[in-house]
Amino acid sequence: MKSLGILMLVLGLMVAIYALNMDVSATIPARDFGYGVSTPETTVANLELMSRRQNILIFGGILAIIGAIFSVFGSRSVSKPQSSEGVRIEHSRTSVAASLDRVEFHDGVYTVGERNFDSFEEANSYLNRASK
Repeated sequence: MKSLGILMLVLGLMVAIYALNMDVSATIPARDFGYGVSTPETTVANLELMSRRQNILIFGGILAIIGAIFSVFGSRSVSKPQSSEGVRIEHSRTSVAASLDRVEFHDGVYTVGERNFDSFEEANSYLNRASK
């Protein structure tokens, strides 16, 4: 996830640099109206090209911001606290399903699979017997 974030960040910055270097002017050719009246060739700002540059710049900025978020938060993992015996203990009130590879703590009750225990020692000894 981190390498994807760095790729998106670099791509977003490249798109933004491209947008800032876009030419948004249109050339108006010289014109002769007769009777000595003429206009020289000139360039004017084109609103459509300016809008296109703004949209590409916004897209590049959003891509760069998402890439920065992915590169910063993409490699972080949440580690669970472990007891001295190496059995994971999870303190959660929302988890419903308990598995047979760990002791879980819900609402004051230690749980291993579908069985409930009053103390961690009872639950841990049951887990050790069940895993053999």
